[in-house]
Amino acid sequence: MAVVDSDFRRMQDELAAMAAVVARIQEQFLQTALQAEDRTRHLQARVDELESEKLAQASEMRSIQARNVELLRIMESKRPELSKVIDARNAALRKLAHARRVIRDLVNEGKMISGSDDGIEDEGSEDSEDGSDLSGEGDSTEERSVWCPSDDEETVRPKGCRKFTFQDHFKSRIRRDPRRLNKGA
Repeated sequence: MAVVDSDFRRMQDELAAMAAVVARIQEQFLQTALQAEDRTRHLQARVDELESEKLAQASEMRSIQARNVELLRIMESKRPELSKVIDARNAALRKLAHARRVIRDLVNEGKMISGSDDGIEDEGSEDSEDGSDLSGEGDSTEERSVWCPSDDEETVRPKGCRKFTFQDHFKSRIRRDPRRLNKGA
């Protein structure tokens, strides 16, 4: 019996140790199950949040696409007006360039009338816009009755007014000072 009692105690001690191990494993399993459940809840909340964001972004994207379609429609409807505005801008730029030429011509005319030696500055071109020779050597059989300072064909001139050329300028300078003819010889 002593052997049976010692075997029985040993088995009881082993069972108690196994029960303690099982209790510890059960506690760890319970903690792991709770952590997994918490993690699952957290992930489900994140999935719900992402789905909500996706729906909001999809709605915003549809709104942006609708706005884009509306803006394209407006742009297409404004295209003729845009062409008119561009044409008006180009016309205004042409008028500005024309006004600058007229002002330059008037300034040069004032210099010529005052008799200054500056005269008209030749801007690097020996030919006028209409192709006539500006050197003064061309055939000038036509007598100009009215002097006009503008080189631009679009300039409004009185009836009978013709385009003023460098030949006219040189003729008027020679008439005022005949010695200029001898300077070249």
